[in-house]
Amino acid sequence: MEMIWDLILGTFNILPVYLVAALGGYLSQRVGVYDVSMEGNMTLSALLGLLGFYLTGSPWVGLVFGFLGGLVFGLILGLLAIRLNLNQIILGFGLWYIGMGLSGSLFKLYLPQNFVSTGFPSLAAVLGIQGGYSGIARLMDVNIIFYLSLLLVVVISVITYKTKLGVYMRAAGENPAAVDAAGINLFRLRFFTVLVGAGIVGVAGALLSVHYLQGFTQNMVAGRGWIAFAIVIFGRWRPVSITLGCLLFAGIFALQIRLQTMGINLPSELMTALPYFATLLMLTIIMSQSRSFKMPSALGLPYYRE
Repeated sequence: MEMIWDLILGTFNILPVYLVAALGGYLSQRVGVYDVSMEGNMTLSALLGLLGFYLTGSPWVGLVFGFLGGLVFGLILGLLAIRLNLNQIILGFGLWYIGMGLSGSLFKLYLPQNFVSTGFPSLAAVLGIQGGYSGIARLMDVNIIFYLSLLLVVVISVITYKTKLGVYMRAAGENPAAVDAAGINLFRLRFFTVLVGAGIVGVAGALLSVHYLQGFTQNMVAGRGWIAFAIVIFGRWRPVSITLGCLLFAGIFALQIRLQTMGINLPSELMTALPYFATLLMLTIIMSQSRSFKMPSALGLPYYRE
């Protein structure tokens, strides 16, 4: 049971990085815009998040810096892809390369080598409760960001499916002409949603550096942005399904780390690739079994007013 609880806690501790990134990507795709720049966004925002912690000593300020970094990506993507109708995929790849290159340059200029952060406290520490738990009470040892990420799922789900704004957002991804004909400013709706989504992706990058890895290296994102992008698609553009996909990947990733600490005699390259192979296989099976799989009809398509 102790090993099982260690695996559960490890899963919950890494989950917010994937979940927050995927939810940010979901918002952009929900209104019909591919955000292929998530990997570069997370990399630059990881650097900015750590810079925010370095300047203030607060991990929360680090998240704000990450959010602001993501807003820059959303601003550029929104102006070029939505206003000027440029190719979203090409723009995304361009922003990805910019984020990767710029983060390395800024790191050398503004952060000392081997600088580390302290991360976020556990729920028990936030509530001022002493440790020493057993069984399900050990969930008190999970960091506060895990619970806030679950709250974010609820907030985005309510906005998407229970509000008028959510109706407009879903319509913008399905039939933008109908939204435009209804008198809704389609550009403003898509631009604002992509801006917020990219900012949330930036928060995920800051979480990775400030809390999970507590430092910065050039390739630290290591494909997590692409995994989050793929989980949005495999999750059928539904926040709950996206959460389950992120939980699956985080669980396999935590298991891989656990197997390494147990001294399982397998090649390190295979152990590193295990979460990616296993999650891709399982999510593909889940997607193929679903009869309700349907991508937003206008996803990735520029809109031209007639």
